[in-house]
Amino acid sequence: MSLHVLSQNVSVQQVFVLNEGYFDYTNNQIGEPVTLGVYDPNSQTYQVLDTISGARFASDMLIDDNYLYVAADNKLYKYNKNTYTLIASQQINGIRNLAIWNDKIIVTRGDYDNVTYAPILYNSYLQVFNKNDLSFHLEFDTINGPKWSTQNLVVKDNNLYVAINNAYEWGNYKGIIGVVDLTSFSYTSEIDLGVDGVNPDNMMIKGDYVYTVNNKDWSGSSISKVDLLSNTHVTTNLALVSTGCGTSCLRDDKINYQLSGDVSVYEWDVNSTPSTGSALPLNNNFYELAFDNVNNLLYASTTDYFSYGNVSIYDANNVLIHSFNTGVSPGTIVFDNATSSSPVSCAISAPTNLSATNIIQNRATINWDNMNSSTPHLPVAHYVNAGNYYYNPSVLNINVGDTVYWINDGGYHNVNFDFSMVNNQPYNNPVSFITNPTTSSNMASYVFTVPGTYNYDCSVGAHAINGMVGTVVVNQLPAPTQVCLVDQYRIKFRPVGSSTWTQKTMGQPVGSCLWACNKV
Repeated sequence: MSLHVLSQNVSVQQVFVLNEGYFDYTNNQIGEPVTLGVYDPNSQTYQVLDTISGARFASDMLIDDNYLYVAADNKLYKYNKNTYTLIASQQINGIRNLAIWNDKIIVTRGDYDNVTYAPILYNSYLQVFNKNDLSFHLEFDTINGPKWSTQNLVVKDNNLYVAINNAYEWGNYKGIIGVVDLTSFSYTSEIDLGVDGVNPDNMMIKGDYVYTVNNKDWSGSSISKVDLLSNTHVTTNLALVSTGCGTSCLRDDKINYQLSGDVSVYEWDVNSTPSTGSALPLNNNFYELAFDNVNNLLYASTTDYFSYGNVSIYDANNVLIHSFNTGVSPGTIVFDNATSSSPVSCAISAPTNLSATNIIQNRATINWDNMNSSTPHLPVAHYVNAGNYYYNPSVLNINVGDTVYWINDGGYHNVNFDFSMVNNQPYNNPVSFITNPTTSSNMASYVFTVPGTYNYDCSVGAHAINGMVGTVVVNQLPAPTQVCLVDQYRIKFRPVGSSTWTQKTMGQPVGSCLWACNKV
């Protein structure tokens, strides 16, 4: 007998690399531009997706849903991670690092004048923007928010933790973690990391703890472990050398880090918090470290900061398995993880009147019921991106019971399955419907339960005439096959000292192959 279950598979689809380029501050010229690239782990190929013209450097990148957000110099960029299309940009002077909470993107700020080398003073070092179109939402001023420049930040539940280091004012570095209640956008408290926790650069979170890698006053380095439940912290001094640009990452329960100018990588156990790190067999001067927790791989970049960039990939034993060339100064690496579902068979033998009496000393009898049931069709979610003036894909093939989600890349759009805006004739679809126009990224969704060909367009203005039309082909499912024979079982039992047997039926009605396989 064969039972079919649904298996959830997580895989790394692509790896984005943000190359910071090279800016000659002496001549105030861009030597090598900032570039955005992508690496395909399956084909082991790398390609440049975009050159960000005019940017002196880049500082952060993250993925959320179907979008990629990039902080480069004084701008925030939003890309479609699948089509690589630039959707929106926003001028944000001093932008540094990014975090996402619900429909908001949170930005830290700080910079210095590359002529006077004095810090640039802002009215706010922490700002919030709308994720959909990157429009401004609110900011925390220096009275009700961080008083100095901010850097890294992490979100835990509905709280934001932001590193305040005042990194651009030489000799006046800070070591503070600011806490923001995101439900009310109120700046609630600050955690002082003390003299040994000054100048936090990188910031990581695991469970109820935040970890910061600190450069102190550039004369040493340390790691602070902050308990988010008690707002207490312990700081461990690592060395009399800083970690430079914060070359570090969380790799399972270890923080991998490198000291400035060193060719050794060290690991520090977040649970045992040793007094110093242990050296790993990795001998190179790295710029960025990033951990692929799906495949247990370490990505480490190298560069001379003006002519080349390279990323090496190491396995769990720190053995080099592959490397690829990138742009100059690959400073941020992020992984695009995808979850897919696939049927998996589990073959069992479950005859009727299966006796367990010999196993549990004649105390019970288990009877499997031979109930024929078929593998049900598991609904699939499909995504269509929409913008000016397109649906991508424009033609989509699905099955009855599947759901289509339309994602708005930007603009004011809808889906109209009722009346063609091109020829002013009814579409005569198997089912007619129209949604309200919106600027929301979650534009529309619909569960197709009737087979047939559905044509549609955007009914806003002249969008349809300009090419914003699409088709959904809904296929009837084939007749199901008989693959699942067990859905319920009955168990007979009697209490100790009793001669009375009781029978109980366990499980769900016929048709639940997934439940049956889980019970085997």
